Amino acid sequence: MPEILLEISRGPLTENLIRGDIAVTDAQGVLLYQAGDPFKYTYIRSASKPLQALAALERGVAARFGLSQEEIAVMCSSHNAEDFHVGAVKSILSKIGLDESCLKCGATYSYANPAVTESLMRRGLPKSPLYNNCSGKHSAMLALCVMEGYGSDDYYLPEHPVQQLILQTVAEFAGMQKEGITIGIDGCGVPVFALPLYNMAYAYARLFGKRGFGAARARAARDVRESMTGFPHMVAGTGEFCTALMTAYQGELVGKKGADGVYCVGLAGGGLGIAVKTEDGSLKWISSVVMSVLDQLGLLNTTQIAQLAKFYVQDNLNCRGEKVGQVSPVFTLHRPLAT
Repeated sequence: MPEILLEISRGPLTENLIRGDIAVTDAQGVLLYQAGDPFKYTYIRSASKPLQALAALERGVAARFGLSQEEIAVMCSSHNAEDFHVGAVKSILSKIGLDESCLKCGATYSYANPAVTESLMRRGLPKSPLYNNCSGKHSAMLALCVMEGYGSDDYYLPEHPVQQLILQTVAEFAGMQKEGITIGIDGCGVPVFALPLYNMAYAYARLFGKRGFGAARARAARDVRESMTGFPHMVAGTGEFCTALMTAYQGELVGKKGADGVYCVGLAGGGLGIAVKTEDGSLKWISSVVMSVLDQLGLLNTTQIAQLAKFYVQDNLNCRGEKVGQVSPVFTLHRPLAT
């Protein structure tokens, strides 16, 4: 059963409760802590992007096309369509000999940053697939198409060889058989994977794990974590929690949101993974849950708490910017029950 994770107050009353589920594992697959149901079966949404990028990186696209770490980071991103994000996607497409017309993610403005959308509109720029927050992921899929000689017109379809390869890679990284993963279609049109929170956490723990990979997969995992942690602004953007969190941890943590209330974290020190899902699907307050998990695990120092304070116990603001309440974590992680 989902557990109450957050209380949202307005004045003297608790107005809303956010329920959800949490799993924490190590890189050997041991379930260490939980709240609610750690085996909640749900879609990983865009938290899968680092794992999807692994499929391309494992097959050598970075070396083949001379991709920079910034470009690898944007392949793992849900970006704000800031100029540096758009420039990185354009650069990837140029290096693989394609252009934005090949992106099948749909034309949008900035998904998460209204100021970026306003700037694009003020400059008279129409919606573009380049501004889609998933364009980096799609450029990785196109790079894999070019690398392997696959046709790219239908690369987004579940039966395409690129999507089958990604499915197999995600399943193996998460410690599953691909038949155990349910396929849906994500907002950007490509397959999205449903799996237990436990397996999401395990996959993220393995990004920092030291065992169980061949040379190519180990190199791909290193490229993902070093690119994301080295260039966190490429993974989300100005003011975003993913960017602030990875900046504060200085190479020791990978964090990635997914739509509809999913967040996954991988940590160094032998490998530790965290997966969170809120029952209401909202991402608005999920940083408070993630911050509390890190704090309860003893993984937040005073400097990091200061740097990330606005993402922890958050203010509930009205339209005038006045504080009318707050958002507070109220859950306690506990060890799994012995079976």
